[in-house]
Amino acid sequence: AGDMVKAAYSSGKPAYGVGVGNAAVIIDETVDLIETAAKIKTGKTGDNASGCSAENSIIVQASIYEAFLRELEKTGAYIASSEEKARLQAVLWENGHVSRKVVARPVSEIAALAGISVPADCKFIVVEETAAGEQHPFSGEKLSLVLTAY
Repeated sequence: AGDMVKAAYSSGKPAYGVGVGNAAVIIDETVDLIETAAKIKTGKTGDNASGCSAENSIIVQASIYEAFLRELEKTGAYIASSEEKARLQAVLWENGHVSRKVVARPVSEIAALAGISVPADCKFIVVEETAAGEQHPFSGEKLSLVLTAY
């Protein structure tokens, strides 16, 4: 993100620069699943997830987790398998940094890079995760149409 901020500042036009984007959204059992899934899709897919306020991960109450993932699928989410998650990890990061090949790119390009076949109407990819930190890169910033679900 630092390079992008520097580029914006050097463009000669007014620009707002911000820090690392890594918004986590907590979804509890009181939400309207359909409305919330639609809002997550809107937040994640705006400008191909390039904005620092785009959802990076969702933390969903266990009692509604599966039902919420099904609602996300109805909005155009593709839930990656564990094998597909590994393939995504291999293309999302290069030398510990988010790859420029995926930042703000269409989901079809990200899927193609990872060798994943997604439906034509796919809007974003969801990977499931159980841990956070350096050893779990999906917990960090992705700046792409990949959303982590806890």
